[in-house]
Amino acid sequence: MASKSSSNVSKNKQNLYTILEASIDDTPTDIKRHYRSLVKRMHPDSGNDNKYTTEEFTLVTEAYSTLSDPKRRLQYDRSLRARKITSLMGSIFDVSLKGADTIFRKTADTAEVLAPKVGKVADDVGERVGLARERFALESKIRELEQKASKIESQASKLQTKIENISSKRLPSLSKNSYREPLTSGESNQMLQSFQSIDRRLDTSDENTPNEPKITYADQLILNDINTLTEKESDYTDSKVDVQVLDNQVRTAEREVDTAVDAQTKAQQRLEKLTRELAEANDAVRLRKKSLMEKDGERSRAEERAKRVNGSLESQMEKVRTKLRMREGSAFEKEVSWMQDENNRLEKEAKNMKDEALTFAKKLEDI
Repeated sequence: MASKSSSNVSKNKQNLYTILEASIDDTPTDIKRHYRSLVKRMHPDSGNDNKYTTEEFTLVTEAYSTLSDPKRRLQYDRSLRARKITSLMGSIFDVSLKGADTIFRKTADTAEVLAPKVGKVADDVGERVGLARERFALESKIRELEQKASKIESQASKLQTKIENISSKRLPSLSKNSYREPLTSGESNQMLQSFQSIDRRLDTSDENTPNEPKITYADQLILNDINTLTEKESDYTDSKVDVQVLDNQVRTAEREVDTAVDAQTKAQQRLEKLTRELAEANDAVRLRKKSLMEKDGERSRAEERAKRVNGSLESQMEKVRTKLRMREGSAFEKEVSWMQDENNRLEKEAKNMKDEALTFAKKLEDI
């Protein structure tokens, strides 16, 4: 038995069904059963006298790999039918040529009688060749449509994945939880430009060049707010500089007060001898304290002014953030809508191609 199976494997390398000792009408369960039976017989512990070669085992494994996959099996069955049709055409031509040769060897007396038969054979051959060619054309068309449908389905799947992941593209700095996070005018400009880029990419009717982006009314309002934010940032920077300058002056005054107090202490130690110097030192202390109070008052006023400017800056940042958040939602909703429309179009196109493929398949069955 092992010898016979080994012979089937080695002599029928081109027919996968014969390699697995199966037939083209077998179900996937039958194919699996044949494969397991062959593998058991090929196993070294099976007790067979005639061992299978590694090449034969590889052929069996590859045959099962192809026939166990529905798509690959369908492709293989089509190629097998095509080879059979080709072989049939060759046989028809051989039979026709042999028939014609026999006819022409007859005597001239029977030529008139056999001529209609020759014409009938030739017509039959031509009809079968035409049917074979039409079958080949339909099978090629079906394969082409199936490939196009598969490609379109892949594109639709990618678009669906992008739609599902669109929320991950939202900017963290525009979330509702980012109220206290800084939002600069430069970052705001970059965000708005990215949203406008999405609009230009999705709006095929936009005739503006990349260097001349289309500015909508809503975008213009956002730009105005961003410009205001830029001015607020400048005011805030100037206020911080003023505070820093006054702070330095206060520290200088404090150092001067410390120096004056130190001088006062030394003067008090020489009170009896340096009464005049003590008076002058007291005057100097009073003057420095007065200057300190004045500087401290200026610093307090500068800090209050900085707080007011900072409050106005935060209010403006939130205003810009709110409008950009709305603009972001609008931009991504538009992108999602376009992707869904494109996905529907691609799915519809794929369905039409499949329907066309089924139509050709029915024509193929009728042939």
